[in-house]
Amino acid sequence: MLTNVRIAAAFLAAACAFASAGLAEVAAPFSEAKKFAEGDREMRAASARGALDAGLPALAQMIVEDSRKAGDARRPGSEMDLIYVDSMIAQGEFDKALREMAPILEMLPTPENRIRAALAHIGLGDADGAEEALAPLSAGGVPKSFEGWYRLALG
Repeated sequence: MLTNVRIAAAFLAAACAFASAGLAEVAAPFSEAKKFAEGDREMRAASARGALDAGLPALAQMIVEDSRKAGDARRPGSEMDLIYVDSMIAQGEFDKALREMAPILEMLPTPENRIRAALAHIGLGDADGAEEALAPLSAGGVPKSFEGWYRLALG
């Protein structure tokens, strides 16, 4: 019993010494990490894009939704918005993809965005909507990374 008291006294003396040296006020490791992660849109976008590229659209969707809940600023047509639309299309949620795509397409009617809208229309069985979305495009104006999707959307 006397040994336990000596050990406890030694620990108490060490704790007092650390407290007086200011070492007791050191933050726990990684306690600040959440603050950095919440403000790092690029890291979230890279994670969401990686999940989508790995064939995990539900995970990509979750990352985007968590980013939105954390208060990340939204600009229609941002990378996160496009990843979200792509994840909705990949999961067959074409109505939701079109709702998200409408303001993006108004602001940024790029070939890529037109093709996204056309794919969502096709998913809903709306060939006229797909044709309307693709009407301004020609094969020469489509980026190489979207050529396959463009041809698929054309039928």
